[in-house]
Amino acid sequence: MIVYADVLVFINTIITYFLLLSVCAVFKKRVKTFRLILGAVFGGFCSLTIFLPPINFLLQVVVKVIICCGISFITFSFKNKIYFLKRCGVLLAVTFVFGGLVLTLISVFDIKSFAYFNGVAYFDISPIVLVMSTAVCYLAITLFYKFKAKTVEEKLIFECEIVFKNAVVKVNAVNDTGNSLLDPFFNSPVAIVEKQRLQNILLCKPKTYLIPIKSVEKSGVINAFRPDGFFIINGKERRKVDDITIGISNQKLAKQFGAIISPKILEELKEESLCLVSKK
Repeated sequence: MIVYADVLVFINTIITYFLLLSVCAVFKKRVKTFRLILGAVFGGFCSLTIFLPPINFLLQVVVKVIICCGISFITFSFKNKIYFLKRCGVLLAVTFVFGGLVLTLISVFDIKSFAYFNGVAYFDISPIVLVMSTAVCYLAITLFYKFKAKTVEEKLIFECEIVFKNAVVKVNAVNDTGNSLLDPFFNSPVAIVEKQRLQNILLCKPKTYLIPIKSVEKSGVINAFRPDGFFIINGKERRKVDDITIGISNQKLAKQFGAIISPKILEELKEESLCLVSKK
């Protein structure tokens, strides 16, 4: 079979572009278009490894990992080790998913006009058909993660009530397993709440202080205060968390929720340190 370099690069550029869009869908993070294009073009040209002398399977894996890291670096940059490795891992995962779907189609429809060499596949079929197939795969991955995210949010979102003096604020909060933030002064879990949702309480001028925060993507400090009461509402009951700090977020969190709580807060609901209070 004759392999045309220009067709090879073009097709793999489009495929890489859709794979990168899938990674963005998984993390729900937008990336600048020019970075997506650069990463896709780099991935397209990396397909030229099909013309190299034969390499064994182990070396093929090493080459794929290096290429994946290169594409991830160009597209998502390098903010820190965890951030970078997560994106590399997801890119590899969606690439394997795509490869598996393609091999399934080849097996089902008995497609013989393709070549596989040095870990690179070349299909002697219409580029339009292959690009459309890739787009369908991207759509399927995107819909899967959107459905999964929606299901998780429905299970992990709780209605919370924050009390300070005469002010009461009710807000939906999501249980984030990645939130292990502790108040270093009181050694208590921290609930992150949007500043806009706390306007009624902030008018009462609570005494605030700075606490350090650290996440995968950034670190810094935020203002915090100690509420007079914090309740998690479940049906006709309000469960009070006795020891908690409220961190004030200047950024909008999401439409579905305006606060993030730590799993440690929910763990306390199972302990005797919680007191059940009848709903007014």
